[in-house]
Amino acid sequence: MAELIQFPPVKEKMRQLKTKEEFIEILHRSFFVQCRDTNRPVPYSSAFHLDGVSCPVFSTSEECEKTRLQFEDAYELKLITSPIGGLWNFFKSCAVAGHTGVTLDHSIPVSFYNRLSDIERTLPNLMHMRIPINDYDYDSFFFGRNGIVEMDPGSAVKWLDFERFDDASRKYILHDNPLPGNLNAHMIIQEGVDDLIFTSGCTFLGPYVSDVGAIPIFSELKWALHFAERNGIAIDEKSRQLEAPFKIKKISIFEVLNSVFEKHSRFVDIGLNPMAHRYWQGWFYPVQENWMLQTVSGIWDISEPEPLLRDDISPPKGYLGKTEDALLEMVGITSTILHPFKRIFGSDQSLMPLDDALELVDQQLKRDFEPITIPQSKIPSNDCFVIQAFDKITGERYALSNWGEESNDLGFFIFDDLIAVVAHLIKNILPTDERLRSNGYQLCHGGGSAGTGDERRERLVTNSIITAAKKILVDALTTGYRPAHGNFLKRLASDATVSLEITEAGYFGDLLFFGRSDSSAIEDDFDLQIEDQKTLNRIQNARKMIVEKTSIEEPLEIKMRSSLSCEYDLLTAETKVICGTAIKELSQIGMRPNYDYSGISMKVSKVIERELKIRVFDKWISKVRDPSSEINISSLKNKMPSDEIETLLFNIVTKRRKPDLGSMRFILSKIKERDNKYVLGKSFRQFIEALSNSSWICSSELQDLLMTISTKYRNGGVHEHIVTFEVCKEALDLILLGKNPALRTLVKSSQVG
Repeated sequence: MAELIQFPPVKEKMRQLKTKEEFIEILHRSFFVQCRDTNRPVPYSSAFHLDGVSCPVFSTSEECEKTRLQFEDAYELKLITSPIGGLWNFFKSCAVAGHTGVTLDHSIPVSFYNRLSDIERTLPNLMHMRIPINDYDYDSFFFGRNGIVEMDPGSAVKWLDFERFDDASRKYILHDNPLPGNLNAHMIIQEGVDDLIFTSGCTFLGPYVSDVGAIPIFSELKWALHFAERNGIAIDEKSRQLEAPFKIKKISIFEVLNSVFEKHSRFVDIGLNPMAHRYWQGWFYPVQENWMLQTVSGIWDISEPEPLLRDDISPPKGYLGKTEDALLEMVGITSTILHPFKRIFGSDQSLMPLDDALELVDQQLKRDFEPITIPQSKIPSNDCFVIQAFDKITGERYALSNWGEESNDLGFFIFDDLIAVVAHLIKNILPTDERLRSNGYQLCHGGGSAGTGDERRERLVTNSIITAAKKILVDALTTGYRPAHGNFLKRLASDATVSLEITEAGYFGDLLFFGRSDSSAIEDDFDLQIEDQKTLNRIQNARKMIVEKTSIEEPLEIKMRSSLSCEYDLLTAETKVICGTAIKELSQIGMRPNYDYSGISMKVSKVIERELKIRVFDKWISKVRDPSSEINISSLKNKMPSDEIETLLFNIVTKRRKPDLGSMRFILSKIKERDNKYVLGKSFRQFIEALSNSSWICSSELQDLLMTISTKYRNGGVHEHIVTFEVCKEALDLILLGKNPALRTLVKSSQVG
């Protein structure tokens, strides 16, 4: 749509180029704007790249210099003009910085892709370029390091890393605002219809949107027109209005939000600017009497005179964005399962040669595997491979307990091992998914989607999914199973299927020991009611068995004991494993130039967060939630004061919010100022004061440590700069191995009494 997403005219010299190779060569010789302090490419908003920001590159240094001056003024940064030099090094640096692609001379887009059959898609390894044929038409092609690549339809998948994308958008577009512009609310209405619901009405939520669909609201008229055009609603070219029976209406935002929620409750979502640039998108939901708007910049209370960022609130639905520093997501973490393929190999732990692994996988994938039923009196075995998944179309969860009360599978789909679950998905889910992609689907309430109608293409997509799944299995058999293989499977389903979303995948013992991929424990889903107590006891006993079998290599244990002294024995088994892994990795890698040590620094940062949560916050939560507690949590709900700390503590106690690094630091910085009129604040303050060194727990020293972890060793280090050997060693010494490590001080200070 020309008025909305304008694609700048292509320069005459670009039109004169004849071959695709000439365009690639232009890229090699181009220039870009670079931050002088961080050496990172500087992006901008691109009409071609809707998932985030794109890096502009220029065929001449003069054009690049003009843009540098504009960027320097807009971003208030010291910038330089640089030649690209190594093209693939440049692409990698753009991806690491959170850019969704590059744009040559403002008019020719290059987008980041992977082959669908790739199992490791941390960074892109395939580029897609769109080049002009004439004034009206474009051609497109893929290229890799070896040049132009012929790709079958559906065999490539867009490289997506929404955590990085959103970080870059916050920095360069949003500047601590919920949206790049004002919320001037509009709505599409239809004559004779109360509320117009669209399947694509909340693209921000991805597969987590209501199966009924969503009602879209638009912050500007142009986004309503853009959405209408994308959904096949006719637009009068002269008036730039919708043709009857549709029209765009300016609305009072709160009147509409309250009306929609009164009629539909949470069965229908309310989206903001669906199908627009991702940093313009969001969704609305109520919390008590106030309305929240979640965008890539966070959760905002829009009921206030000015939007208020609410760090104390967690969204009721997940979205394809921010992820946690979960242990299972960390590189280097190994499985707790000694025999992940015992069904096939028994107690034999030796790795398979490649040819044998390929033959075994082909044999196994021809078999039929059904999910395992767990009787009510049991829980899954530690060496069962489990997935949590749902149908992206209907919202229906995959778990036998969803269809009967005889199973105690805790909401998981359970199989003997990773091979069995892959075989089941290939035989039972992929054929249906292929038909849905080709033929489309229609839901009973009227929603649905048209299929591609291209059976050959969808067969190629299915074959690519199967190829990738086989690679995952072969890698696990030849290099040893790691929790990363479960994450590969999750990403494959998310990227390539229309119906399957896997939110958790791994051996049950790993999920028990390390926690789930959102950093929560399995039992966090339970309320401590009498009917859940037996199951909770079984889960705790299963975890205890894993802990008792967990051992740290003797040299690593000696090293940790020498710095942590007797406090080492008070650490949780998981923390010991993480610390040992970090020390071992640094020793094996050594000092390398240009190596990113963020994986190691994140591990040692995580142990402070874990131990603070377990030793302080979890203990207080258990005390408050105990049936003998004087605090009646349910009675607090309706009389919760408008106090930020009290609300945050309430959300943590009621499991609406996890105590993460930011929320714990904020609470500890304010808790000594609490007035006695705040019930939870008073209780938490009294709990802190009973610790052996409450002064240190609430000290500026701990505050500074948590801030350094957050900005230098963990988030800041990973997303803005690489973590150098020196910074990683500094983190290791400060937290774990130095003369008076912070971990030891935390353990000593958090003792009760």
